Amino acid sequence: MLKITIIPLRGDEFHCAINLHSSEIKTNVKLENILSSSPPLCRRCYDGKFLNNCNLLNALLPFIVYFSNLVSHEQVTIIYEENNYYVKFTETAQRAGFVLSLYLMFHSHCQFFSRFEPFLRLYRVNITHKIFLHLILSTALIKRQIDFKENHEQIDLFTEVKDFAKEVKERLLFIFNDAKILFKKDAAVNSLNIIFAACTLSSDSLQEFYQELIHDISDTPFCDEIFSS
Repeated sequence: MLKITIIPLRGDEFHCAINLHSSEIKTNVKLENILSSSPPLCRRCYDGKFLNNCNLLNALLPFIVYFSNLVSHEQVTIIYEENNYYVKFTETAQRAGFVLSLYLMFHSHCQFFSRFEPFLRLYRVNITHKIFLHLILSTALIKRQIDFKENHEQIDLFTEVKDFAKEVKERLLFIFNDAKILFKKDAAVNSLNIIFAACTLSSDSLQEFYQELIHDISDTPFCDEIFSS
């Protein structure tokens, strides 16, 4: 069992428990009548197309409700517990929201975002925006190996990475729109702005990160030895 607690300077605490085997998510946020309206759900997954259900939205609803009342720069305490691992530290609500939202997204049973869940075991609460860009790049590389096609050789890897990032942004856009409809106020959407700044998944930032990573890897003595042999 994994537990994440958010403690603000004022107001109620946020408690989240995630079953690491089933990815079942439980929080202390009350959601009665939150979904009384019928928001336009993402239709990219089977559940959205045929069951009128969005696992990503369901997982993020407690996060949206709770973080709607926080200011992004205010300080909160984060407690992360997993088996014999325990860490407690202070961060901005923006940083805390980013970490929490990723855990909820990756354990949401969303067919797209759940593929990133194994990476959380490596980084835990140390995950950052830059590490998330690395997850996108790593996933694109692994996908090329698993789903190998001859045309991969003719397709630039960065093009695939951009397509992956575009998919992330488009799916999150549904959640932005749903939050506006559900809460009827812009303040609620501020909690979703915490997930990703628009520039984080922009083409320019991805290109810069991609080139920097390739340069760092190719500039290591290990790689020089391989390429020279």
